[in-house]
Amino acid sequence: MHGLHPGIRDALLALGSRRGYADGQVLLAEGECSTHAVLLVDASVKVSATNADGRSSLLAVRHSGDLVGEMAALDGRLRVATVTAVGTAVVRNIPRQEFLDFLHRHPQAQAAVSRQVVARLREATRRRVDFAGAPVRARLCRVLAEWCEENGRRTPCRVGLTQYELATLVGAAEVSVSRALRSLAKDGVVRTGYRSVEIPDCSAVQAAGNGAR
Repeated sequence: MHGLHPGIRDALLALGSRRGYADGQVLLAEGECSTHAVLLVDASVKVSATNADGRSSLLAVRHSGDLVGEMAALDGRLRVATVTAVGTAVVRNIPRQEFLDFLHRHPQAQAAVSRQVVARLREATRRRVDFAGAPVRARLCRVLAEWCEENGRRTPCRVGLTQYELATLVGAAEVSVSRALRSLAKDGVVRTGYRSVEIPDCSAVQAAGNGAR
């Protein structure tokens, strides 16, 4: 929704039906044939897909104002990923035809969706470059800093992901992520808890991701 004209944003928020999800509840499931889009009104979600060995890999996290499920809404094909609520989530489920009609009526919104798709491709490319060269600690900090940014840099910021999920997101072994978290906790950059990481100061984790101490 970011960057849309207020009138168009209001029209978008009026589409579909409002629904709430509990922590851990699945909004969209990989392989299902539903084609509605989901607007995250007040929510954080994780996007995951199944590997060849049957394990789930975390692909991305999305936050309030983002759109998920738009690929199936645009092309009508099966879902390629699972979207799960991280904490309680409030969303709007928008039927495919209603979504397509809205984009047709509002070229600005259509352009915004195109920019979102491009931004996600850029994000995926950047992550591949990071995976090839940056240390695990730096990659982890960049992911945590992105979470902070998407949540308006409110602190303390709680990241409700397990160490395994963080490991799949940064492309590293779980033991390496655990070691990096211990190092960051020792430096006071993060506080670790059960299935979560708390960030007391967004600027500190961002600096750590850029190589500063």
